[in-house]
Amino acid sequence: MCKTCSRWLTVLFIMVLTRTVIAAKPADTIVISNLLEKASAAIFHEDSALIYSREALRLSKEASLDNFISLSLQRIGDYYLQKEVYGKATEYYLEALKIEELRDDKLRIANLGLSMAFVYFIMEEFSISMDYYQKALAVYTSEKDSLNLARVLRGIGKLHDVREFCEPRDSLQKKNDFKTAISYFKQSAEISKKIDYADGYYLASLNIGNTLRKLEKPAEGLPYIIKAVDYLRGTQKHENLFAALRTLGICYANMGRFDKAISCYYECVGLSEKFNMKAGIQYLYEDMANVFDKAGQYKNARDYYIKYMILRDSVYNAEKSKQLFELERKYQSEKKEKEILKLKLSKKRQNLFMVALVFLALLIALMALHFIRQYRNKRIIAEQENKINRQIISELEKEKQLVATHAVLAGEESERRRLARDLHDGLGSLLTGLKLKLANMKGNYILDEENRADFGNALTMLDSAVSELRRVAHNLMPEALIRYGLKDALEDFCTNIETADVKVIFRFYGNFSRVGQKIETASFRIVQELVNNALKHAGAAQIIVQMVQDDNRLSLSVQDNGKGFDKNMVEKSNTVGLHSVKSRVASLNGMIDIYSEEGKGTEISIEFSY
Repeated sequence: MCKTCSRWLTVLFIMVLTRTVIAAKPADTIVISNLLEKASAAIFHEDSALIYSREALRLSKEASLDNFISLSLQRIGDYYLQKEVYGKATEYYLEALKIEELRDDKLRIANLGLSMAFVYFIMEEFSISMDYYQKALAVYTSEKDSLNLARVLRGIGKLHDVREFCEPRDSLQKKNDFKTAISYFKQSAEISKKIDYADGYYLASLNIGNTLRKLEKPAEGLPYIIKAVDYLRGTQKHENLFAALRTLGICYANMGRFDKAISCYYECVGLSEKFNMKAGIQYLYEDMANVFDKAGQYKNARDYYIKYMILRDSVYNAEKSKQLFELERKYQSEKKEKEILKLKLSKKRQNLFMVALVFLALLIALMALHFIRQYRNKRIIAEQENKINRQIISELEKEKQLVATHAVLAGEESERRRLARDLHDGLGSLLTGLKLKLANMKGNYILDEENRADFGNALTMLDSAVSELRRVAHNLMPEALIRYGLKDALEDFCTNIETADVKVIFRFYGNFSRVGQKIETASFRIVQELVNNALKHAGAAQIIVQMVQDDNRLSLSVQDNGKGFDKNMVEKSNTVGLHSVKSRVASLNGMIDIYSEEGKGTEISIEFSY
């Protein structure tokens, strides 16, 4: 039976066994935790990690356990991340992030932020990745989470270490990037040592050594790398040991110690074969080809470069093709000299050999052209996939922002209703009662003329306070909006806000009907904000509020004959009032149109479909 069939039968058995256990025992946190632990343990090597994670998600949803739903989504995201399906991974991470933001679990938000930072690190988006890292760093610092603080510092250092692949960097900038990376690695190593986090300390040491090598200081970086390799040999973390040995080999190669480098590379090959590790093996073969070439072992160089080419399934660019041809030429030249010395071939055979060599060179050139064309096609496909992934991530983040805006606006309206009710029913009743008591006192006590006048003034001021209180409560949540709908509420608002200097006119066209409470409330607040802005800033003599309604569309406009403004300047400044209006319109998928010209007034139109 083939290995693939055996693996899928094993996975099927695990799935059936898991469902049998779950059916026999009620879902609880112990079962879900065990499934997530199994998924985490299998994440690097087995597709069963996805089955465990999805089963944990199903049980968590059945039990309505938000924290375990979030953890299960993160495990599924981790699985797709290992499979390099970055769009899917991001989708699950963001779904988990929404749950944690509602739960306001800062540490979980920071942990998911680290995963997002790594996705953007892979996609070579430096600024976005750094933003996620910095947010996580702030949380871990605030929470004094030393373990994760060491991890995030190492991640930021690695981001600076590879910044040259994310954006153009000159030699001085790259040197500064490497120095910055070392600074973060040293901070991570110091914290790891303080909390006895051995893995973190030695991985940071490995990174320090590798970055010193990039700064052309391989001898200075070598002790750091050797220290990490010695530690990792005593652990079961074979992937980390593989990476450390490869780094050590590169460092030895930079120092010209080719035998040492080759020994490290062979140990990497042994680890790969023993533990079936395929990730990154093609780059190891490329390193081995380069070091054999420098050591003058051209046959080995050629063999390992061909292994690299076969594993990568394409030649990446013309430079790679040229390198393959050069290795082939060196190998054939060496072979030719040995044959001449050993066999003393005749001139005819030499000519035949040269013809064969030319034919081979032409064949290699044709293959190179084919591989280059194939590489170009794959690069175009990869760029399109990256574009789609970025678009998916952007849409998911917009959706998250829209949900947050809905929550803020709903909370704001709820608070307005509560304040209006408290002011009207509580403080309003107290002031009215106080007025009645004072009126009774005025009739029951004998006052002289001066005190009677003061008493009368006090009652008048109390009347004004009650009226002002009712006006404030009405603005917070108009009674007409709740009872009769948007048309009557806007008409009352325009009538009440009109002043001796500014005439406010309300016009309605169409067939009035009640729409959803969210649209009515948002529409009223938008008109209220726009009219207040016109009164404060426009210097207008007349403001016209217009409402048009039909079966599935609501249109509102506020027009004034004031001084107008430069639309571009106002939109760039993004004032609080305009930002509030745009947020409300966007939260209901509406459209907004602003027309204004200096000296010719302003008209702002909003439209909702329902």
